[in-house]
Amino acid sequence: MRLSETKRLKELEAEDARLKKLLFESTLEMEISREALRKISVTAPAPRGLLRDMVDGEMIERRALAGLRMGESALSNASGLDRDSAFLEGIQTLADHRKRYGVRMVYLRLLETGMLVND
Repeated sequence: MRLSETKRLKELEAEDARLKKLLFESTLEMEISREALRKISVTAPAPRGLLRDMVDGEMIERRALAGLRMGESALSNASGLDRDSAFLEGIQTLADHRKRYGVRMVYLRLLETGMLVND
């Protein structure tokens, strides 16, 4: 083997190692994404929490957003569940006590209690 061939072989080995590392990282990110997608529930706050977990787990934010098909504003938008918790509790209480009530009756009972509905 000549010196030029040895040098070329070392360059190829270095390139091979770099490509293997990139392949490993992308495979790891894909596996993390797949695992995360299995855990997604139907509600909107769940993907946001999942997105935060993925970003905290060393995944690049842009790739996590693309994998979940979410926009960049998903991390900055806060969930509205906190401000609606009293309203949701009222609905749940009525539904538990009055099982035959429909949507209209629940709506009327909430108005009677003074809760703001559809504000």
